[in-house]
Amino acid sequence: MNSSVTILAESSACYRILTSGPTRVSLSDNVVRIEGPRGVVRGKAGVASVDSVSLHHSLLWGQLTIRFVDGAEHSVGGLDEQVAARLRDAVLVEAKSRAPAIANEIKRIKHEFDRLFSGENYVRHSTSRVFHEDLVSIVEECTGLIREQLHPRAIDAIHRLDAFVDSKAFEKKRDEANRLFISRNVNQVKSAALRHFRRKLTNEQAVAIATDEDATLVLAGAGTGKTSVILGKIAHLVENQGVAPKEILVLAFNRAAAEEIRERLPLGLKGVEIATFHAFGRRVIAEYGVAPSMSRMATDEQRLLKVVNDWLSDLLGVSRPDDKVTEFVAYNLAPYASQFDFDTPGEYYEYVRNWELRTLSGDLVKSFEELEIANFLTLNGIEFRYEDPFPVPTADNRHRQYKPDFYLPKYDIYIEHFALNENQQAPPAWPRYLEGVQWKRGLHEKCDTTLIETYSWQRQRGILRDSLRESLEAHGVRFQQVSIANLLRRLAERVASWLARLLVKFLNHFKTNDFSIEELRRRSNSGFRSFRQEAFLALFERIRDRYDAELEKEKALDFHDLI
Repeated sequence: MNSSVTILAESSACYRILTSGPTRVSLSDNVVRIEGPRGVVRGKAGVASVDSVSLHHSLLWGQLTIRFVDGAEHSVGGLDEQVAARLRDAVLVEAKSRAPAIANEIKRIKHEFDRLFSGENYVRHSTSRVFHEDLVSIVEECTGLIREQLHPRAIDAIHRLDAFVDSKAFEKKRDEANRLFISRNVNQVKSAALRHFRRKLTNEQAVAIATDEDATLVLAGAGTGKTSVILGKIAHLVENQGVAPKEILVLAFNRAAAEEIRERLPLGLKGVEIATFHAFGRRVIAEYGVAPSMSRMATDEQRLLKVVNDWLSDLLGVSRPDDKVTEFVAYNLAPYASQFDFDTPGEYYEYVRNWELRTLSGDLVKSFEELEIANFLTLNGIEFRYEDPFPVPTADNRHRQYKPDFYLPKYDIYIEHFALNENQQAPPAWPRYLEGVQWKRGLHEKCDTTLIETYSWQRQRGILRDSLRESLEAHGVRFQQVSIANLLRRLAERVASWLARLLVKFLNHFKTNDFSIEELRRRSNSGFRSFRQEAFLALFERIRDRYDAELEKEKALDFHDLI
C-alpha cells in the first residue's frame, strides 16, 4: 500500500447539519487525521498509534470508529460506505506492511540489548543513551494494529524490552552489567600493572582502572595512589586493550604532576604523550598558527593581585556617591543578614562581629542596616554622631543610659533603626525587643524630640536609603555631594587586598566556566540578597574590562583563553 496517496472520507452535507462531532477522516503519509466542523483537528496519529479501526453500517451511511493506543476514540458518521471501507482497509494494509520491518528492528534491538548487557563489554553512558532512545522508539511503534501483525516471538521480545523503557530500570540494568564487566577484568588490570610496576594495585584502584566510562572521576586524598591509577590505566590500555602508547595522551594540571608521571613511566610504556593542559594547548595552537604568548598576569599570581589592587585604588579614587563601585564598597562588602535569619541574638551578633562592620567615618556599628544608614549620611554630607548618650538621663534599675543609633546635631534629629518586619513584628528569637521599641518611642514623645525610624523590611526590599532620604528631606535636611575619594581610599586600605583576592578568584571561575556578565546578572536577579550580587557584578565588570584591555595590550593569553 502506498500511503503517500491520500484517502479522504467525509460526512455527507445532510449529516453535517445534524452533528457537532467529527466529519472528516483521512489517511496520508502513514498519518490518520480526524477533523470536526471548520477543519478543527480532533485527533491525529501515525498508523503505529492506531489500536483499532472498525466500520459500522446503517440504513443510509457508514460510520468509521478509530481508537488510538492512548485510549482516545473518535467516530465519524455519515460516510459513503465504499470510501470508508477503502480507508479502513488501507489502514489495516499499512499496519500489516510495516510489521516485517518492525519485526526486524525488534530482532536487532534485542540482539544489541543482549550483547550490551552480557558483561563482556563496559557500557558507556554515551553508548547507552543512544541505544535507550532507539529502544524506546521501537517499543512505542509496536502497539495497536502493528503488534497484532507480529510473530509471537517478536511480541515476547517486546514484552521483555518494555520493562526497560523506564530510564531508571535501564540504568539499573546498565549498572549491573558494568559491575559484572569490572569484576571479570580486575585481575587482568592488576596483572598488567604488575608487569610494569613493583607495587601492586589495590582492589579500589583496579576497579577505577577497569571502569571504561566516557569520563571517570577518581576522588582520593593526597598520597593515596591517584598517580598509580593513571599509570595503571596506561598499562591496562596497552597490555589488555591493544592501544599503542603513542595513541595515549595524559594531561596534568601542573608541571610537577606531569614530571612525576614521566619519571614513573617504565620503558615498556614509553611513547605516551604527557603534558600539562596548558603546554598541550600551546602546542596545538602553534601547530595551526603562531605560538601564543602567555600573559605575565597568568604566570605570576602575585603580580595579578597587585594589578587588581592598583585598579581598585584607581576606581575608588574617582568614584562618585552614585557610582557602582561605591555601591559595593560602601554598602555591600559583607553579605547581608537580618536578625530574622538567626535562631538566637547571640548567633546574629557573632556573625556581625566576624564581618567587623566599619563605616566610612570609622564607626564600628552593630547591624548591616546601621552600616548602610551611616555610609548614606556620610556620602551625602550629613554630619551625625553614632550612639551618643541621650541628653536626658534614663539609667535606672531596668534601663541603661539610652544611646540613640544616630543624632544629626545640625538638625536636632534622631534616627533609630528597628529590626521589625512590615507587620511591625520583631524577630521571634527576640521576645522583649518590642518593649524596647515602645520605650524608645515613648521617651522621644515625652521629650518632644524628632525621631525618624527605619526598619529591617525596608533593607530587605531595597528601599531603606530611599525611605530615609524621603523622611530626612521632609524634615528639611539638606543633601550635598561630598568628595569621597579619601573616605573610600581609607576604607579600601583595610579591605583592598581581601577584595582583590575575591575578584581574582571570581575572575578565574568566570573565565573557566565561560560565563557572560548578562548570564550572571540573570542568575543573581532574585531575592533581597541580589542587591549585593548586582553591586559586585558591576564592580567586577569594570575590573574584567581592564583585565581584557591589559591582555590586549600585552597581545597575550591567559590559561583560560588558551584552553
